[in-house]
Amino acid sequence: MDSKETSAIAERYPLFSKETCCATLCHADKSARNDKNLDSNNNAQKCLESTFENTHAQYDSKRCGGALQALGQFGGGSYLSGNDRPQIAPILSNRSPKTESPQVQTPPVLVSLTSFPARLPYLHHTLYSILTQDYKDFHIALFLSSSEVRPDELPRILKIFARLGLLSIHFVEENLRAYKKLFYALQAYPEHIIITIDDDQIYAPNTIRLLLESYNKFPRAIHTHLAYDGAYMADILELDSATYCAIIKESSPHLALASVGVSGVLYPPRAFSQEFFNTQAILSLAPYSDDLWFFVMSVLNDVPKVLVKNALEHPKESSIAIDESPNLWEINCEQNRNYDQLRALLEAYPQARAKILESLGLADPKTPNPRI
Repeated sequence: MDSKETSAIAERYPLFSKETCCATLCHADKSARNDKNLDSNNNAQKCLESTFENTHAQYDSKRCGGALQALGQFGGGSYLSGNDRPQIAPILSNRSPKTESPQVQTPPVLVSLTSFPARLPYLHHTLYSILTQDYKDFHIALFLSSSEVRPDELPRILKIFARLGLLSIHFVEENLRAYKKLFYALQAYPEHIIITIDDDQIYAPNTIRLLLESYNKFPRAIHTHLAYDGAYMADILELDSATYCAIIKESSPHLALASVGVSGVLYPPRAFSQEFFNTQAILSLAPYSDDLWFFVMSVLNDVPKVLVKNALEHPKESSIAIDESPNLWEINCEQNRNYDQLRALLEAYPQARAKILESLGLADPKTPNPRI
């Protein structure tokens, strides 16, 4: 990549430096090409098969919190054969999409996630569950912090995924923790539908399709497989529980609904205003709760959320490497961080609280001057 091309990309995405842009677009393929065994797609496919076998043996199901068994529960039996080894044919089929549903024309779809060193050795399990979705017309982007991991430190299986065109790996300079999966994706892919997932989950094979079917009904809305508990949100908002719980209904858009990212969440293009990228506010108000920042920013931009049809009936995800790496959701719950961070956000953005109450048919007794 020449300097002019790098400069053009950096100018388009101002939060990326020239160096970051270059690394973002070039490193994965270079890393893979440096391996002599990956000098062609055929060799890369052979390497993928052997690497899957070795990686599966090294990080076996005992370390994955039942996640591999969950693939069977979700109908993903093709992941394991009779000798308990991963099968690569289903993921390679992702390179030639033949999806018939949803039938309505949609913007291009990006599945975005982030990770960190303790999770990277297990990440291929999550990626496998996405690459074997029954809807296949999408691309996957992984956002990593260059302060945590270097390209040459990536697990070999991720390099192979990148070499085969199954995955784009982006390095960014600032470590915004879980925010990276949406914060940088919105800049790099502004016209895409962005579906965020977590790096420690196994996803049901219809996860993406159901999100897109819901999007086709309500293209302005954010779509989720899981919403925040109604009683919990009512407590923070100082409301009667029944008032808030009444809005948690499938296929029913509502501004006050709050999505939970672990389940898979779809964001339509232009879902947020520029305030979304206020890193100073992010780090001071909600450094550990991206879901709640996304929620408040969606309220400010008058974007409703939708719980997808049949979401409540789906088996939920199984966690991967629950003993080997920290779980942000559990930390937030155990330390009551979510409660404190949402309160801080609503105090900093009082117009968001006012909009939430208005959407619930309630009046806000005080509406201080807005922050933005």
